[in-house]
Amino acid sequence: MPAAIAIKTVVDAVVAQFLDMDALATRFGDSITAYNNDTPQTRNRAEATVELLEPAMLVACVGAGMSTRGGLPCWRYNLVAIVRLEATGDYQTLFSEIVDGIPASGAGLRWLDDSPIPDDLEPPDQVAYNERHDATGVEYWELSFSLTATGG
Repeated sequence: MPAAIAIKTVVDAVVAQFLDMDALATRFGDSITAYNNDTPQTRNRAEATVELLEPAMLVACVGAGMSTRGGLPCWRYNLVAIVRLEATGDYQTLFSEIVDGIPASGAGLRWLDDSPIPDDLEPPDQVAYNERHDATGVEYWELSFSLTATGG
């Protein structure tokens, strides 16, 4: 069985990846942050979502578990990027900037050549985005995806 990668390492690497993408850095500046369960905080993820200022992105791990890839056991990390744009923001364009041709090409998220994502985590092959509303009724979107550890 492959060793697990610390969830904080995975989330922080995805945040670094997003910050390295020019289109996202231009749109969000330093408003792309990580929500890590092992970081002392005074709020839960739902409260953190309500507190997001527009535009902003919050990346969180919503679960991890064992899976198989090519018949071999592996770890799978389920992540969500919670996105809140300004009132006139175009979520479809934003997600197109992040994701390459889903589902048609199956290319998944674009990793940069010098990506901060650990080498043994494969880019996701399935990505979904869904409209949500926080406790106050304000719209935001979630980009959901999983990273699979290949074992190196």
